[in-house]
Amino acid sequence: MGTFNFEHELLCIQEKLLNFAIALTHNPTYAWDLVQETNVKILENRDKFEKHYYPIKIGYTFIKNLFISDRRKIKQLQEKAIILDPQDQYKIEGGEPVQINYDYNYILEVLNLLDNQSRKIIKLLIEGKRYAEISEILNIPEGTVKSQIHRIREQLKHSLAELLETDMKE
Repeated sequence: MGTFNFEHELLCIQEKLLNFAIALTHNPTYAWDLVQETNVKILENRDKFEKHYYPIKIGYTFIKNLFISDRRKIKQLQEKAIILDPQDQYKIEGGEPVQINYDYNYILEVLNLLDNQSRKIIKLLIEGKRYAEISEILNIPEGTVKSQIHRIREQLKHSLAELLETDMKE
């Protein structure tokens, strides 16, 4: 029996892995992403698998687990729905805070209503900057940053609710 070449075996099973992933996802692009992610995981953990002569089984298991994990994440995001209600501005169902996904044009329209300073603060906040970092970058006190962020959030909630109401009336 010859020597076992792990890379060669992995290359030989790419088509089978892709077919399996397509059967799971029904989306060739997403399937190819799963295969690539699987290859990365297998190669990162190569030392664990080199002794084994069955990379196809390992590949199938990784693809299946990645697919299930992705589906679970999508389901959790869908369960955390945000309901807009004029009386009760925002209700978050499902526990932890979740990112609000509005139509791109709505968001641009609402952001254009903000003044330049507010847009700068929101931009830095979205980039993940902390209050202290924002205050240092904009050269304003940290307390002012906190109060402005609070004011901007309230303004955005109000503006988004108004835009949605006017859109529903049309």
